[in-house]
Amino acid sequence: MSYISIPDRPQVTALPPSASSPAGVPSPVPGLPLTSPSHILSQKRYVSDLLNLGLGTSSRSCCGMCLRAVEEAIAANNTRMSESIKILKEERRREKASKNFNEENIREEIEELRSKLKMYDSEYASLQELDEDISSADADVDGELGSAHKRLNDIHLNSERFKVLIEEILQKNSLASSLVNSLRSYSVISKMYSIKFPPSSPPSINGLKLSTSPPTSLTLTSYLHRTSQPITWPEITAAWTEVCKLIKNISNLTNFHGSRFEILTGGSLGPSKVGSLPRGKRQMQWYDLGRREGSGNISVGLGLLVRYLSDFWAHAQSNCGGGSMFMPFVMGEDRIGGIRLSLCKGREDWEKVVEGIARNLEFMKNHATTFAVAGAKKA
Repeated sequence: MSYISIPDRPQVTALPPSASSPAGVPSPVPGLPLTSPSHILSQKRYVSDLLNLGLGTSSRSCCGMCLRAVEEAIAANNTRMSESIKILKEERRREKASKNFNEENIREEIEELRSKLKMYDSEYASLQELDEDISSADADVDGELGSAHKRLNDIHLNSERFKVLIEEILQKNSLASSLVNSLRSYSVISKMYSIKFPPSSPPSINGLKLSTSPPTSLTLTSYLHRTSQPITWPEITAAWTEVCKLIKNISNLTNFHGSRFEILTGGSLGPSKVGSLPRGKRQMQWYDLGRREGSGNISVGLGLLVRYLSDFWAHAQSNCGGGSMFMPFVMGEDRIGGIRLSLCKGREDWEKVVEGIARNLEFMKNHATTFAVAGAKKA
């Protein structure tokens, strides 16, 4: 009987489940530990060698079962390897995707940070420009403040000068006021013209008689011709010339310009005149206040002179503070005192007319400065 040499069975070394197969994959041979692929192949070769030795039928059947088990283990192991490879690939894919995702996020964050950095750089540049502008504005403001302080100092100095000037002006104004008050009491015109009313004699101005003592007569002119005393027409003409000068001076002093009548002062060429200014188709007409050689009638001229003085008095009452004053003889369009000029018939009437004109002229002369000052203040 011959003996067959059986090769040694390879030692089975169990591996940890985590190292031999993925979690959840069952072992191909129940009751046996999981083996590695190289160990399975060595078992397969061992079983194949047993079959090749020519064992009996029962031994072959056992070896066939072992071989099938080994093959199933190999198939299961291949399946597990395929699943493990898939799992590894999936994990690697996920890791790669996660890595790519992280890289994309990082790139986006980097780009966002770059854009923010650019924005911050732009804002910083803008802030630098703004700071420069503020610095320039501060410099301008400092310059303007310096100029303003200088102007304030100049204003202060000028105000001091103005105070001195104001004090000087106030002193001069006080002197001027006292001078005006003194002028009110001292009228130059009142010293230039002297009107007197001697008893039993006609009124005179600067020593010149305005008429002569009249006998009974119908008009001033006729009575002058009939008087027993010598008729002094040159004296009377000169007297009424002085009257006209006095009236013109007072009119100029109070800024009065007649709208209806005009006065011309006479002289060596003839007597003074009173004229009515033209209206519509009426021409300018002049009437003597005196006598020319050959003829003379001053009645109309006296009537126009009364109207002129009436207009002046209305101006003095309205514009020169004469509203509270009263003339010695009230004057109107055709009236002086209680005499109507158009109805004068006797010597008494003409005496009253001449005396009324002289009295009113004296009143106007004495208040001429007062009228002038009041008119200047109102203007």
